[in-house]
Amino acid sequence: MNRDSIISIVAMMVIVTGIAAIIFLTLNPPQTTALPPASGVQEIPSSAINIALPTQIVLPTIVLPTVAPAIPESAQSLTADSTPVPTEAQNAEAAVRNALATTIAERQAGGSTAAEPTVLMTPQPLPDVPMPAGATLYELRPTSPDLVGWARQDNDNGNEFGDFNIFAGTYQGQRHVGAVQFDLSAIPIGSPIVHADITFTGINDQWLGSDGNWTISVLEPWMDSNWITRSFHWLTRAESESAALTPALSAAELAVGKANTVLIPSQMIPLLQDRLFTGKVSFRVTGPTGDADNLFGWSSGARGPAPILRIVAGEAPSVPPPTPTPNYVIVTPVDVVALAAERMTAIAQAPQQVAQAGAATPTHTPLPPNWVTPIIVVPTAVPENQATAVWLIEVAAAQEIVYGTPTATPPNVWTATPTPTATATPLFIPQNEWTPTPTMTPTPGAIPDFLRGKIFFYSSRTGSSRLMFMNPDGSDVSLWQGDDWVYRTAKEREIQSPDGSRWVAVQREQVTIDQIFVLSSDGRQQLTHFNDVSYDPVWSPVEDRILFVSPQSGNDEIYSVWFNGDDLKQLTNNEWQWDKHPSWSPDGREIVFFSNRTGQSKLYIMSADGSNVRQVSFGEGEDLYPVWIK
Repeated sequence: MNRDSIISIVAMMVIVTGIAAIIFLTLNPPQTTALPPASGVQEIPSSAINIALPTQIVLPTIVLPTVAPAIPESAQSLTADSTPVPTEAQNAEAAVRNALATTIAERQAGGSTAAEPTVLMTPQPLPDVPMPAGATLYELRPTSPDLVGWARQDNDNGNEFGDFNIFAGTYQGQRHVGAVQFDLSAIPIGSPIVHADITFTGINDQWLGSDGNWTISVLEPWMDSNWITRSFHWLTRAESESAALTPALSAAELAVGKANTVLIPSQMIPLLQDRLFTGKVSFRVTGPTGDADNLFGWSSGARGPAPILRIVAGEAPSVPPPTPTPNYVIVTPVDVVALAAERMTAIAQAPQQVAQAGAATPTHTPLPPNWVTPIIVVPTAVPENQATAVWLIEVAAAQEIVYGTPTATPPNVWTATPTPTATATPLFIPQNEWTPTPTMTPTPGAIPDFLRGKIFFYSSRTGSSRLMFMNPDGSDVSLWQGDDWVYRTAKEREIQSPDGSRWVAVQREQVTIDQIFVLSSDGRQQLTHFNDVSYDPVWSPVEDRILFVSPQSGNDEIYSVWFNGDDLKQLTNNEWQWDKHPSWSPDGREIVFFSNRTGQSKLYIMSADGSNVRQVSFGEGEDLYPVWIK
């Protein structure tokens, strides 16, 4: 067969094959395969916010970790909880996330069934600021859920610290104020602060109005103590505020998933610098007032991004500066009646002096801004005769002439009550001897032995939140008179191992939600790996077992685990109630905690394995945050 014959046969076979294929496709048309439904894109699990997509768009589910903003190269890669500054790869991931969010928004804008996009924003990058040699970026978050939340106007005996939201504004005619406290102890005292800002991420706009302003304020240092007990009354007092950050946030700037970063201006940096001595700083958030609902909520960090305080500080001096001492000018008390007479005489003679000599009207020499004078507050005795009564009226009138109309005593004024003898004031008052205004006592160096085995807790049963203590069986409830040094000291010991070589802490480094870590001089080890937050860790005083709280099962429940993560046990299990703030007994056999099982927060004790649960506090008021003294 020659070459031409072969080519002819091949060409004929190609033609026949093509005709056969056309006939087959005509008799058997192809079937269309339906596309699968679209997958939602979400930030997991740092936010529970899903980005709704049109069903006709198919995008992969992308999970990216929360990435901190980039800082100038001259800053060290260190944060308060040792979070590394993002690498180029992490910044690239953040860019991908932002690009993806933009693409989703653009696609949704063109679809008739698309929902309004909600994109989780990362904190704004730091502005260009002078970076001192050895500068450090500290990225601070609340160290416990109990340090952040809100309070409501009609609840003057408590707050909602530990809630998912930081509410501020008005709802149903009741004002709400948000609050958060940060621990500054990671920043060495004396480190020069060159920049600071604070960031809140929106989580709830259900009752947000169309106008109004929200203001973030730094609170006075005296507000930092007893923080977990601060009610609406204390948080909103004018004298509680140290300075307000400007400008305020408008309603147009608030949205679910949006990060609101507010700069702490340079003139307020010295105020923040002074807080390094106390190791704490607290903020409040106030919103619009009025009859109409206008309330917004930011995430507290319980189930979303936590508030962030970012501070850029220079290298600490080799010798820490001394703690500043308040500078007061002592003003000697005067005879107020005589001073009033002189004042009225000067006013009466002033027109004659002006007419005769052209002299200026005599005025009272103003006192220096830092003056203080002893103020003695004693019970007013009933006048024994008419002359005494008249004299008291004259004194009151004279005081009004000299000092003006009386105003409420500011919180930093010291008061005293007369003591009949030179005996020392007792540290506590039994329940049957409570008085409205206990007297402050000096802070001793160690916890007295007679308090060991007692249970300290905060209670509103006197009408305001006060520190009390009682026996483990609930008997002998007493009101603590001094500051909270016993409570704070005992609480600090709660997180330490029996030999003092390790301790537990709540951290978020390289994880997206708060988890429990075991820390030591050799490093740290993650203890919990829940899908929800874990908090309130305490170490047994007799063995290496740790208690903590988590809403992993649906409610805030108490768990027990060995320090290495073995033998995890859920000790409490409720239908809707929660159990919080566990504390070991001195022998490690029992646990005290507070719960809302009766509708009110009360104290309960159970065995170390979760059995034999019994209520030990009763009566009116809320009983909260117990600590068993060891």
